[in-house]
Order: sequence, then structure tokens, then C-alpha cells
Amino acid sequence: MPKFSGTKDDDVADYLFSAKLYFESKNIKYGADSPQQRPLSLLVANLKGPAAAWYREYLLLLRQNNFTCLEDYVSAFRHIICKVEEMSDIDKVMHFQKGLVVEIKQEVKLRQFRNTTDAISFALMYDRTHALGSRRTNSSHHVEEPTPLEIGSSRFVSREECLRSNLCFYCKEPGHRLATCPKRPARNNPRGSSHNRDDHVEVINSLQLNMVSLDAKLLPNRELLRFEGAMSGQAVQVLIDSGAERNIVRPGIAQHYVEATKVTVERFDGTTTPARTAQQCLETVCFDGRVFNDVSLIEWEV
Repeated sequence: MPKFSGTKDDDVADYLFSAKLYFESKNIKYGADSPQQRPLSLLVANLKGPAAAWYREYLLLLRQNNFTCLEDYVSAFRHIICKVEEMSDIDKVMHFQKGLVVEIKQEVKLRQFRNTTDAISFALMYDRTHALGSRRTNSSHHVEEPTPLEIGSSRFVSREECLRSNLCFYCKEPGHRLATCPKRPARNNPRGSSHNRDDHVEVINSLQLNMVSLDAKLLPNRELLRFEGAMSGQAVQVLIDSGAERNIVRPGIAQHYVEATKVTVERFDGTTTPARTAQQCLETVCFDGRVFNDVSLIEWEV
């Protein structure tokens, strides 16, 4: 296959003529009536010097905002990056995250991925679990001016965002605080208070959803499904035990507390823990491209 560098001594017509002869000798179909991917890839792969630099320049101009969705941006990025030679994995990740919208870019940069496969997978997961509400809003309403913060049922808002924007910690809406939230159930209790429920003991037989990353050796004879997900604006790992009856969450992640209750847990070896007060909460959990609203969880240190 001939090479083309794009210098003044190179003739593009000669390059294309030599390329056609090469395609015919290898029985590679080309032209308007033939599949374009293979001959185009061969042509681009043999660009050198200034001619090859064109693809790098195009890569620098690639932006997610120029596409209707993240999936289209990823597809365009992959199409270009596979044709760029002599670029390290770190540089590829840098170019990928540089073209992302600000919110996703910050999350990808924070995790310092070493290859584009992991960076792209995380970006797609984050986009699915955090942008659903804003997509529905944008599809049904044309907003003339951008709003400082859009809150939807599938939009996660961190505690820091609530403090900055003067929002309620429970419903994420302005105008009131957690103590006077009209959407908060009447039975809500402050965190850490049992409120006359000390005589109630609930037995949790096993674990179903656990936002804590556990070593498999700690869970003998258990078949666990693991998913990367999100809850309360944080990336979490979801562990699913098909034989479980309750859901637990590591303390410090949940935001919507319902009540305090005394709980004892049956361990996998059949023994039980002493009863202690634990917080019950209702949260939205996202993983595997799905959104689960009002998931009942109990805070438990594992």
C-alpha cells in the first residue's frame, strides 16, 4: 500500500491511482457502490506527516456539544482515534475527556483513567444515570435561557449543591429547609433518633443491594451480581444477592431518611448481631441503565 505525506513533492492523484491498483490486486471493492469502511481505513492508515496531522487536528475540534447525544460523540471519537498512530493511551483519554460536557468531564478527570475503554464506559454510565431528567425536560420544553440548576426525579443533587443553591436536602427544591419539607413523610425522625421505637426489632436475613465494594472471599457460597451504579450523586458498586430479603447501604451515602429502628442482622454463618439502632431511608438507585425510585435501604456498616 502506498504512503502519502501531503508535502509539496507528493501528488495526491498518484497516491489515489496507486491505491486503486492496490485495492484491485487485493480484490478490495471500492467506489460509490461498495462499502467504504475498509478502503477508507486503508487510505487514512497510510497517511504520514502533515497529511496524518489532519486527523489529529480534527480530533482536537471534536466536542460532545456538537452531537445530539453522548453515544454519537463516542462513535465519532472511536472512528477517528483508531486512525491516529503513535498516540499514548493517556493522550487518547485526555482528548476524549476534553471534548465532553463540563459535568461529565469533571467526573472522568477525577477518576484518572489510564485507557479510553474505561473512560468511555464510565462516561456513558454517568450520562445515563445523571442526565435522564434534563433530557426529558429538553425534549418537552424549549428553554430560551439556561437555568442555574435543573432538578428532576432522576437528577442527583449533592449536599454541596444544596448548600450552594439553598435547596432542601430532602426534595432538592428551593424555598424551605429539611425540617419543614412538605414532601417529607410525617413520620420522619432526625438521624440517630429512635423516637419510641426501641422495642421494635427487625431481622434481616440476608443482603440484597449493597453499595459497599466487598471482597468475594468474605461472602462464601454466595452468587453475587456486581454493577457500577450511582446514588445520591455518588458512584457506587451495587452487589445483588438473589436470595436476599432486605437492602442495606454504607453509612454516609444516603440522604432521605425515613425513620430509626432497632435492627439485628443474621450473618451468613447463621449467627446474629446484637440489636442496634439503624436508619431507614428511601433513595433512587441507578445501575445497568435502569433507574429504581424509592428503594428502601437500611444504613449498616459492613
